[in-house]
Amino acid sequence: MALSRQKIDVPARMTDSVIVYWEGEERRAIPMAQELRAQGKNVQLLKQTSMRSMRACEAFAAARGANALIYFDRKTGLPVLVEPQKEVQA
Repeated sequence: MALSRQKIDVPARMTDSVIVYWEGEERRAIPMAQELRAQGKNVQLLKQTSMRSMRACEAFAAARGANALIYFDRKTGLPVLVEPQKEVQA
């Protein structure tokens, strides 16, 4: 707010990817985020809870303009890439 009063424009970077992880998966999620960041990507980590649906995670990613939502499959442990559904402006 103070910057806007001074007419200073700070461009906001959109999130390229959101990595969703469950407790105990930090050892896999954090290095993945570090690797993507080293490639110049803007990555956000989101800790999954039993109270949050995957649809809510997709909405979170879409609201931040993310091109990718990555989560670890609970059965295989493999990372899964999802493209968040962005709302189309009519």
